[in-house]
Amino acid sequence: MKHVALFPVALSFLLATQGLSRADLVESFPLLLSAGSLQDNGTRFVSTKSGLAIDGVTFDATLTVQGSSAITGFSDPGTSGFGIRGLDQTFLISNGEHLRFSLIVDNVSGGDIDFLGFSSISYSNVQSGAEIFVSPTLAVPNSATPVAVDGEGEVNLPSTGFTDFYSVAGPVFNGNRHLAGAVSARFSTALAAVPEPSGFLFGGLVSVLCGVLGRRRVRA
Repeated sequence: MKHVALFPVALSFLLATQGLSRADLVESFPLLLSAGSLQDNGTRFVSTKSGLAIDGVTFDATLTVQGSSAITGFSDPGTSGFGIRGLDQTFLISNGEHLRFSLIVDNVSGGDIDFLGFSSISYSNVQSGAEIFVSPTLAVPNSATPVAVDGEGEVNLPSTGFTDFYSVAGPVFNGNRHLAGAVSARFSTALAAVPEPSGFLFGGLVSVLCGVLGRRRVRA
């Protein structure tokens, strides 16, 4: 009899509370030296955005940019962003020199936050014909093509989400100028849907029906 009593209650609850809604946030992180700090002899940049919020859930997000060598920052109009000091001690890079982007979420309050991955990277200056690739690993696939930008442009990343990725120069040195101006990251929170009155009504009817059937079976 106990199992018969529990079943309609559980079924009523599931029917009344079924479904989750997700709220998303896309946040842009400008690549400016003034937005964070350089560490490790200038090869690492760290920037934290505090107090981000999605439907009452607050959190901090810390972006880390790791350069294969010293990061160079430009803030001139039209050419702002991060480059890398290449082997020739200029902003021209080649043969795997790169920026690596990663992000962590902490100080979450009021719920749970998922970092779904980076959604895009914007370049403020890439020379025409430059071999710059966006890749989840340093081993750029042979089938990969350079980013489709000439001067300025935004590259959308796969919807599956890169939780970290590289902006890396190809093996051929042809005067690659590499200035990344910003990256965007996507966050989400799962929120329990508010049951509609019809859900409670339907669940209550099922509960009553199951209870009546259970009593009839016991009496039989």
